[in-house]
Amino acid sequence: MDLTSTIHYLQVIGYASVGDWSQLLPTANPGEVMSILSRQILVS
Repeated sequence: MDLTSTIHYLQVIGYASVGDWSQLLPTANPGEVMSILSRQILVS
């Protein structure tokens, strides 16, 4: 499963929306990418 498919799967199971992830970012390893999840939470 590639990263984009994983991100979409995580949305389907309710973990995080696709829009909560950064664009795909290259890593130091050729052909490897990463994406950063950024969410805000309410702490009261």
